[in-house]
Amino acid sequence: MCLNLVDKLKNGQVIKIKNETYTVVGMIEFVEDSWIWQEYKIKSNSGRISWLGVEEDEGKKQFSIYEEKFNIPNTSSMNFKFQNEDYSLFEKGTAKVKSYFGAVDVDRNEKVNFSEYISDNKKSLISFENWSGEIEKSIGKYVDETDIEITNEVKAVKASSPKRKESILIVVFSLLFIA
Repeated sequence: MCLNLVDKLKNGQVIKIKNETYTVVGMIEFVEDSWIWQEYKIKSNSGRISWLGVEEDEGKKQFSIYEEKFNIPNTSSMNFKFQNEDYSLFEKGTAKVKSYFGAVDVDRNEKVNFSEYISDNKKSLISFENWSGEIEKSIGKYVDETDIEITNEVKAVKASSPKRKESILIVVFSLLFIA
């Protein structure tokens, strides 16, 4: 089933990608000029966190799945090698958060600088996101539309976000120091 960019996935929506079951636990919608895309934070039944990217390029929907990787070396070059694969820069820019929901640590209108690299064999993707000096690195691949199944199941998902937890902790620690 194809994801319609207008009919977005919901928080708690259960999906299957290549027969692995995930639950949507968050979403960030980005805008750069007139280009809009979504990145859904998805959690597998085993607890692994991944990101499902949904975008439309020249009228064609594209899907990708990424996992965060900390061992990718920082780079600003046009080309680099990682795990015996050669990668080339294919997309770079600055986007703003248009909207979000769920367990994601962003604010509306927050900016991110991004660089996307693709392997020479076009099978692997590497993403660098710079959020005000905090670098997030992930590795991924394109996913065929036929490998994605959207179920009718929607699970209850906690609505707390990491920023709210940080704010609560700051208030609690502040009260401890005042007392």
